[in-house]
Amino acid sequence: MDRNLIIVAAIVIIIVAVAGAWYVMQPASVNNTANNTTNGTIYTNISNDTNNTIKNNTTNSTNITKVQANKLASKYIGMGVYLGNNTTLTTYKKVKVWNVSVYTTQGLYSSSIYINVRTGKRVQ
Repeated sequence: MDRNLIIVAAIVIIIVAVAGAWYVMQPASVNNTANNTTNGTIYTNISNDTNNTIKNNTTNSTNITKVQANKLASKYIGMGVYLGNNTTLTTYKKVKVWNVSVYTTQGLYSSSIYINVRTGKRVQ
């Protein structure tokens, strides 16, 4: 009788161990994130008693991010250099830009690549 009880207990322990191993081996769930941007359109209604007109004042407030600026700047570097991780927002030639630093493979500062915050184009 004790032998049957030990066999049943061993089977239960094996089942629990297999279920635990299966649970641990499952991949972790990942949140699905989306980069949703809006163009920030502002509509202003201007009316006159004699002439009703509507004017749309549209502003594009979509700026590129630091990460996007680094990706864009990577198009302008060659072999033997890399982009630094100290990208800063600044003004260059009266334009608001991301200053992406470029370093040699020895870790020495080489130059900067300036990426326009609004357009994503390089400012030279």
